[in-house]
Amino acid sequence: QRGIEAEAGGGARAAVTLPSRPRAPPPPTEVRPSLQDFRDKRVVISGGDLPASKQKLKDVLVELLHVEAVTRATSGDTHYVIGRIGSGDGNVTKAGNRLVDVDYFMSLLEEGAIERAKAARVARLEATPIVWCDDRLTPQALRGKGVARTGGVTGLTLHQVRAEIQRLGATVHKSVTKKTDFLVYGHLSKECGAVKAARKHRVP
Repeated sequence: QRGIEAEAGGGARAAVTLPSRPRAPPPPTEVRPSLQDFRDKRVVISGGDLPASKQKLKDVLVELLHVEAVTRATSGDTHYVIGRIGSGDGNVTKAGNRLVDVDYFMSLLEEGAIERAKAARVARLEATPIVWCDDRLTPQALRGKGVARTGGVTGLTLHQVRAEIQRLGATVHKSVTKKTDFLVYGHLSKECGAVKAARKHRVP
């Protein structure tokens, strides 16, 4: 905090305390972990100019290096941030001494690692099929349950689908988690994140 003097009534001077300016985060510095060091760690993939897509890098981290999680934003729980100094990406700015240069990371990978990681992800998803609700499921079964929705429903807007879920006594979940009981699956051009999460958590 900073203190200044201001003139009060009657010519007296009183000290006034102003809030301190927030400190800028320290500039990021690079670290060079081995591939084994990524195991069970929480990792962020920054934006910007990357030699491979975020999905491909995530495949390698999850399927081959067995990280604990790939998260969107740098936090106190983050162990490594993959990116480039000077990219201007917010995650890099906040990386501190946890920044792993993306070109260095790529240099550690064996030839064909990205393709093998993608194949492993596809195989894992195929081994975890979608759980479909029984045809005898009744509207009453949704009362008191947590329900997420994804994709379009013919003749209804997403707002109307949400309202209908609530009318049946269910709580609408913005995303699929292990606490979600059902996923309303609409028209999709490809498998989206909600369906992948439903596979993972065995949500029907």
